[in-house]
Order: sequence, then structure tokens, then C-alpha cells
Amino acid sequence: MRILLLSIIMFSVCADADTPEEALLNTYGDRIFRPDPLTLCIVSTEGDSVFFQDCSGNSLHGFMPDKMALYSAVDYLDRINCWVVKFDGYDCGSWRIVNGITGQVDTVISVPQLSPDGMRLLCCHRDITGCFTANGLQIWRACPEGFTIEFEDLAVPWGPWNSFWKNDSTVLFEKTTWNYEQRDFVSRPGSLYVDSNGNWTPDNPDDWEQ
Repeated sequence: MRILLLSIIMFSVCADADTPEEALLNTYGDRIFRPDPLTLCIVSTEGDSVFFQDCSGNSLHGFMPDKMALYSAVDYLDRINCWVVKFDGYDCGSWRIVNGITGQVDTVISVPQLSPDGMRLLCCHRDITGCFTANGLQIWRACPEGFTIEFEDLAVPWGPWNSFWKNDSTVLFEKTTWNYEQRDFVSRPGSLYVDSNGNWTPDNPDDWEQ
């Protein structure tokens, strides 16, 4: 019994030890793999290969921050055949979405959240203290032939946080600002919704202006 219990525990620990990329490579190894430790390859349904090449930023002339690039697969949205790849640079970061059919690559500001109907992607990221990465919201339309952006605002005067789809046409989140006296974030509710004309509309347009 003790041996069986130990085996179960060890299996659980090993399973939890897998990184998101390792789990994706193990599950979809014929469609996403690393031909070498520095290269991530994604094969689209149409047969084209998309390559992401890591670079440490080191050269014969020393460290070159602008050349540093590390890529890792972090998610796969099977419902819309979309791969999510994280980019890490020197003091910066972003994400890539890769259309699994066409191989089209787009840059987004966060790991996307799929809407309940599977038609849109929500990307929401907060960086109002370090200002090394994008701060704002994006809504992308998901189509078989590729992704198109429907809404983007990266100049909001607050940091969006804890965003989620309330339904297919409404996004809820927190508008956060930094309180220097409390040395903590303070927040108030925010929303973004599709109006009767099909346009994405902020809850209070004046509150979205710098």
C-alpha cells in the first residue's frame, strides 16, 4: 500500500512539474516541437512551418539587450485552432497568437481569453508602474482565415485587471490605479460592450482619456 501511494504521489509531482510548453509538446508533438533547444516550430494545417528563434543577447561584443529573445509555447485554444506563444525580451514581453490553419502570426498584449461563443479573443494587461509592457485592452475577431482586431486602447490612464467575458458582447474588469500613500492598487469597476451598431463602447468614454 505504501509503495502504491508513493507511486501515485510521484506521478502527481512529475505531472505538475511539466511546464505549459512541455505539456503542449507532449500532447501535440506532430504539430508543435523543438527541432533544437533554441527553435520552436509550429506546423499549420496548410503545411507551412512557423519558427520562433531564441537568442540570449550574448555576442562577441558583449551583451546586446535589443537582441535578446526567448519564446515559449504557453497555450493552445483547440476550439479555434490557435497557438499562444510568450515572448520574453530584455525588460519587455508580449505574446503571439498563431493561426493553426494559415500560420498567420499576430502580436497581442496578454494570453487571450476566448469568448463563450468562440468568436472573439480578449487580451488585457496591466503595467502602470514599471511601464515595460503594454497597458490596455484588445478585442480580436477569430476567423478561420486569421485574426483581426476589433478594438484596441493602449493609452488608458489606469491599469485593467481581472478581466473576463460576462457574455459574448460584454467584458468586465477592474480599473486600477496606484495609491502612493497606501502603496497599493485601488480599483473601481469597468466594462466594455458592443453597442447596437456593432461597435465596442467603453462604459464611460471620459474615464478612458488621459
